[in-house]
Amino acid sequence: MKIEKVSQYIINQIFLFNIQKMLKIDHESQILITSEKQYCPKNILN
Repeated sequence: MKIEKVSQYIINQIFLFNIQKMLKIDHESQILITSEKQYCPKNILN
């Protein structure tokens, strides 16, 4: 249970960090798309 919470926290942190990063570079849509593919929590969990 504890480990699950920790990994969920890490995934959330990565996701939030990349949303912030994407917002800074949202004028470069290609990078935005690449970041989504690399860091989407759904991809990490599958």
